[in-house]
Amino acid sequence: MSQEQIQVPKGWELKKLSDVCKEISSGGTPSRDNSDYFDGNIPWVKMNDMKNAPILDTKEKITKEGLDNSSAKILPKDTVLLAMYTEDMGRTSILGIEATTNQAICGLEVNSEILPKYLF
Repeated sequence: MSQEQIQVPKGWELKKLSDVCKEISSGGTPSRDNSDYFDGNIPWVKMNDMKNAPILDTKEKITKEGLDNSSAKILPKDTVLLAMYTEDMGRTSILGIEATTNQAICGLEVNSEILPKYLF
């Protein structure tokens, strides 16, 4: 859909996500072959955890070693989460804590132009 086809209310401005987010990233999954990467204390968000908002805890947690040896990264509180794949695609949630996510979840860290709860 082109910008010309979108009706923007008077006084509003149409922006891309990249205009209102300081960081857009996906998470990662540590290797399941290494048990030292799991049962740690770092919250690790998966699709089932996104059924609640805000997310205050996760069913599974990873270790610092798992974080360091995967593409997972710590996302700050108030990061908006967006499911990118499968039948959950489009599901959203928001972090009430610092946490990591698996690779099927996009983290949207907003800048000062927008409130995280508004984007959520």
